[in-house]
Amino acid sequence: MAGGGLVLLLGLAAPATAQTAAQTVAAGAALAEGDRQDLTALSIEELAGMKVTTVSRRPESRLEAAAAVHVITPEDMHRTGAMALPDALRLAPGVQASVIDGDEWALAVRGFASRLSRSVQVLMDGRSLWTPLFAGVFWDGQDVMVEDLDRIEVSRGPGGALYGANALNGVINIVSKDAAATQGGLLSLGGGDADRYGALRWGGSLGPATAFRAWGKYLRRDGTVATGPQTYDDAWRVIDGGLRVDTHPRPQDDLTFNGVVSEGSSRAAVVVAEFEAPFSSRLEGPVRQRLGSVLGQWRHGLAAGGEALVRSYYEHTTRHEPYYDWTRDTADFEAQHRFRWAGQETVWGGSYRFSHGTFEGLPTVELVPATRNDDIAGLFVHNESRLAGGAVRLVVGTKLEWNDYVGWNLQPGARLGWSPGPRDALWAAVNRAVRTTSRVERDLRFYNSLSATTPFFALAQGSADFVPESVVTYEAGYKTRVGSSFYVDVAGFYSSYDDLATNEVGMPFVEAGTSPEPPRVVVPVKVGNGQEGSAGGVEATGTCQLGARLRLQASYSFLRVNQTTKPGSTDHNEGFEGNSPRHQLWATAFVDLPHRMGLGLVIRRVGRIETHDVDAFTELDARLSTRLGAALELEVAGRNLLHDRHAEFGGGFAVERSVLARATFEW
Repeated sequence: MAGGGLVLLLGLAAPATAQTAAQTVAAGAALAEGDRQDLTALSIEELAGMKVTTVSRRPESRLEAAAAVHVITPEDMHRTGAMALPDALRLAPGVQASVIDGDEWALAVRGFASRLSRSVQVLMDGRSLWTPLFAGVFWDGQDVMVEDLDRIEVSRGPGGALYGANALNGVINIVSKDAAATQGGLLSLGGGDADRYGALRWGGSLGPATAFRAWGKYLRRDGTVATGPQTYDDAWRVIDGGLRVDTHPRPQDDLTFNGVVSEGSSRAAVVVAEFEAPFSSRLEGPVRQRLGSVLGQWRHGLAAGGEALVRSYYEHTTRHEPYYDWTRDTADFEAQHRFRWAGQETVWGGSYRFSHGTFEGLPTVELVPATRNDDIAGLFVHNESRLAGGAVRLVVGTKLEWNDYVGWNLQPGARLGWSPGPRDALWAAVNRAVRTTSRVERDLRFYNSLSATTPFFALAQGSADFVPESVVTYEAGYKTRVGSSFYVDVAGFYSSYDDLATNEVGMPFVEAGTSPEPPRVVVPVKVGNGQEGSAGGVEATGTCQLGARLRLQASYSFLRVNQTTKPGSTDHNEGFEGNSPRHQLWATAFVDLPHRMGLGLVIRRVGRIETHDVDAFTELDARLSTRLGAALELEVAGRNLLHDRHAEFGGGFAVERSVLARATFEW
């Protein structure tokens, strides 16, 4: 991407209306000081009215948004002691964040859980974390300084009409604070029997219109023990840092620059096929992911509340595993325009993403061709009409998206919201979305040994006939604020999936080997679209403020996934059907104690995961903190306090009880 494009600056974290940087810096400093004094200052009314941007690509209140959207606030993250993104994401209803091992999570929204979150679009300040290698997210290579997050918006349900690729079951939008809200310094150091943590940030001004922050973070996490034959240390280590600059040269303009670098490392073991006896071997070695990105955005306010936005980013990623190396360069450009006319409000725009990737694997693990360019381009338009004096909102729109695997896809959607009063909202929606085809589904050639004594293999391979998985989801919900003490959000949904990925077994054949390799018998297993399915469920969340010192929040999610094999398919496995618990329940309690002490409690009840034979469990996390003056906070946090250890997903590892002490100093 040309340098001029990269100077146009960052994502959805910018405020809806511009103000001078001097005002912003002052407001940010006051906000930061207020956070240090009273973390429960956000009232129930303010929580319900909190602005979200994910549902409509424009600021609207959480109560008003015609969608199942949850906001994970800085208070939620702070009071629960979250130090990595999956720690925080499990605080949202309908979200599964199951630990696989020290550096991997099965993270999903409304089912279809896997290591790669293949059915969820994840954005970090407007930058997509999606990779075209597996059409998913490598969570071990994505980290952030949690102290600098403004909020995490989790919009459950298809988001393809606005965000296109991969927003099959939801959109996770991670939003950082404006640099003006992080002025001064912060140093946080902690350690325990599972985690080591260090974070340093400094924020300042570059003049009356510009604020910046520079930050760095180190996290080492082990916390799992082998329950099977694994013998390697699965500890996860990540070092990352960045620079953010926000400037407001004119009242109607916001410009943001954001640069991030990250390196994550762990270890893995895998059994790979060989074309000579003994025809398979076990490889154990390091896993490393390095990332560097630079992102920018220009937001320009227009007359009558309209807005123009331009965003661009470039990202370079490398990943090494014991059996392959992957390098990717991505350039992305996006523009949108919002305007009002004749009682309507329209948002429209376009995007283009270019990705260049190179894969180098073992002779038995290949992508053919090894180097490939991937393009995704799209146009979207959404229009909102206000009816019945503004009490009824009808939003219709679509995204028309093209990629060089299958061509054009249409992802339409419609939402209807009704506010019978200022404290109540009912809504319903129907949306279609697709999951973009990945390189693995098109270009893979992966041999798996079926015998230790003879050259007999299964060959998993991609297919040029594979088409994107798709879903149509019907949703409805109700939100209400009861007085100044309660906020309730209930949603129900039914999703119908088609063209789900399957492994189709073909007729065996004999394949010649390269000397001195013997000829081999090969059973082809080709990627197909041989299953369909459905998912349905209910999600309910309630927040209660009891006086000035106690806040309670609870969430319950029920999910049922069904997959069936289409006629002619040879794949009768249940796929993702049993990868997610049917029931999830969590509750938090945030208590302000005397002498500037605070207590945070999180209790989780997670149902059985059938596919991986993981039993249901109940766990408790707790955090006790105290403030010594305005600058220093000390805390002790415990995780998984009810059991010595338990498994959360397949993979042969279990999480253990752990305790961490941390000190945070701000100046």
